[in-house]
Amino acid sequence: MAETARGDSETAGRCYEAILDVDPSDVTAIDDLVRIRREESRWGDVIKLLERRVELEMEPVVRLDLRRQLAAIFAGPVEDAERATAAYEHILEAAPPARRAHLSPPH
Repeated sequence: MAETARGDSETAGRCYEAILDVDPSDVTAIDDLVRIRREESRWGDVIKLLERRVELEMEPVVRLDLRRQLAAIFAGPVEDAERATAAYEHILEAAPPARRAHLSPPH
């Protein structure tokens, strides 16, 4: 949106936040804002947005992927091993057996 027109992620971020103030369930705005906040390394914001996105997602496979993204953030840039472990355990519990091997945390 504004980011494309101006190349300004700060302005685009404010635009997506304004959209979410009006419609907190706008998954496109959430996804775009997640992308911007990732680029800015604003991990607390990314986590909150991804958690909201998980709540809104109805498709189980997409929910698992969103939870995997959260776990990777905890394990990586946030460096919170306890939350990462809990997130990966939740993923494994929720995943169908055929998908579990693909969702295991990296060693």
